[in-house]
Amino acid sequence: MKTIVVTGTTSGIGYETARGIVQRDDQLVVINRSRSKWERCCSLLKEEFPDAKISSFFADLGSMHQIRRVCSEITEKHPIIDILINNAGVYLAQKEITEDGWEKTFAVNHMAYVAICEFLIESIKKSKEGRIIQVASRAHYYAHLDVSTMHNPVSYQGQRVYGTSKLCNILHTRALAKRHPSITVNCLHPGVVQTGFARDQGGLMGWGFRLLRRFFISAKKGAQTSIFLAYDPSVQEKTGGYYVACTLKYPSKKGQDLVLEESVWNRSMTLFEQVWNQS
Repeated sequence: MKTIVVTGTTSGIGYETARGIVQRDDQLVVINRSRSKWERCCSLLKEEFPDAKISSFFADLGSMHQIRRVCSEITEKHPIIDILINNAGVYLAQKEITEDGWEKTFAVNHMAYVAICEFLIESIKKSKEGRIIQVASRAHYYAHLDVSTMHNPVSYQGQRVYGTSKLCNILHTRALAKRHPSITVNCLHPGVVQTGFARDQGGLMGWGFRLLRRFFISAKKGAQTSIFLAYDPSVQEKTGGYYVACTLKYPSKKGQDLVLEESVWNRSMTLFEQVWNQS
């Protein structure tokens, strides 16, 4: 039995990923912000799978202190973690700032991934076949990345900032894979999925999601690449990759830029460490 941590499982891809895990009779460990939303989802899973093994934890992934607290709670109960799936994400039409002084899309979509990996990495290394999976997006092609201001861009455009956070996911995945060769670290584009993501947001991306939603793939289909990367034995020897429809693909040129990769890694680690030095 594997122990698998998944973030953001109250809807869409995250919920279908969680469903795929309990369907395989593995231990599901979830991190969500909303207790009430997850309790409804958890009830549905247990109705379908009465023997489902589920551990539920709650945190705002825009807060580094809450992430540290929830990761401590998880490792106390589950000292060995086989797979981490960083799935949670946000799209915001208007700029918001977190308690750590970071733009919220960047904080939730990138720095939460960084922090959770850092806090859980030793538990993942204890697994015989540890894996980290990070949900990125083809939106990284729209990124405009200035490493010096990536945590709080001067100008704000929702689609561009979202794309930048997803580019950071890809670059972080590649850098993390090199630093931890005993585990596999991969990322993915799930496809353009028919979920509630960005539905209530304004701006061009929110409008586009509402207009074209009926043409998107199902959340169940969108979760398949996450499930593939979690379970398929062919992936065990492959790391640092970007997958689309369960197939290894090349990301954008920026997503393959080794200098940019190191710059994003170093800046992310600096930001991460600054939070603790100020606490």
